[in-house]
Amino acid sequence: MNNKRFAIASLIFILVLCSTGVCQTTAKTTSLQATDDEQVLGRKVTLHETKNVQPWILFRDALNSARVPGGIVLMPECSHVAAAKNYSFAVSTLKLRDALEAVTSLDDQSNWVLQNGTINIVPKSGEPELLKVKLAHFQLSKPGTSVSLASGELFRTPEVTQALEHLQLKNNGTHLIIGGGSWRQEDISLDLHDVTVQEALNAIATKHGYAVWSYSESHCNGKNEYSIDWVTR
Repeated sequence: MNNKRFAIASLIFILVLCSTGVCQTTAKTTSLQATDDEQVLGRKVTLHETKNVQPWILFRDALNSARVPGGIVLMPECSHVAAAKNYSFAVSTLKLRDALEAVTSLDDQSNWVLQNGTINIVPKSGEPELLKVKLAHFQLSKPGTSVSLASGELFRTPEVTQALEHLQLKNNGTHLIIGGGSWRQEDISLDLHDVTVQEALNAIATKHGYAVWSYSESHCNGKNEYSIDWVTR
């Protein structure tokens, strides 16, 4: 009897909420998000014929061509030698979704994920521990902060430096690659709460507009190293 009363009370509560428009608002928000995702994945990309390149470079070029912010997570094996393959893509009719699916079919180690307008290429085995580190607060407000400077500040936060020490990871460099187009002044300002390192990197890329980061982590010959590269256009 109590279970029946609880079920009826719950149903009444849901009906009251829907009558106030909450249900419609939630459905509308979900619908808008789905529409935004489809617009991102429907963007046209231009991938010229490329030879002897690793799949992650094709991922990066696809995101750059579509002008979509995102990131790529690389976990290279010490003994891995990339096989030389030839890749060619249609240059005018390819949608971003199709490009990502095509490259994923070549690289059986990675998946692509779309979230909040950014696309991440991640290992099927899961993201490295450093990218999962949670930050209570991360703020950038200094004028003229570029994406590389922003990620430098991110990796100097107490949470990340503590994780680096725990994981015994050493920085092997941060590089900024400016793609085609004219250079422009960057002012990356952020005020983030309760985010992971990966989410913060995505926020930096999104704030830029269409930057793409790549995080590489290796454990070879007794060395544990990571590096961050940025490509902007």
